[in-house]
Amino acid sequence: MKLGHPIVKILKVILVAIPLFFIGVITAYVLESFFRGVIQDIFMWSTSGKIKFIGKDFHLFPHAMYLVAFGLGILILFFENRLKADGEIFKHVVLNLIVFFCCFSNHSIYRCEFKSSRMHTL
Repeated sequence: MKLGHPIVKILKVILVAIPLFFIGVITAYVLESFFRGVIQDIFMWSTSGKIKFIGKDFHLFPHAMYLVAFGLGILILFFENRLKADGEIFKHVVLNLIVFFCCFSNHSIYRCEFKSSRMHTL
């Protein structure tokens, strides 16, 4: 097969994508406790300290959807930026981080307010 053959190009993409996905999953696993702490801080901040977290905060395995989403996010970020200039890559990474944290914060606050309103009705 020639080097420019479409199958060779697809194999190269696959051989790059698989390790990147696993790097994303491993990164998600390592950062899970950090994000859990951030979520708890957002819950406490959004309820003016009305929520208290007690007990042991130990989770051996994070949710599978979190791991897969983080792995896919790394893949998308890589393939989106692989042929771009350094300045554009930096802009895309910063934009993706801003969108991630906005979604992350809004989701956490919404869940907190939903749980808080359910507690008042009980």
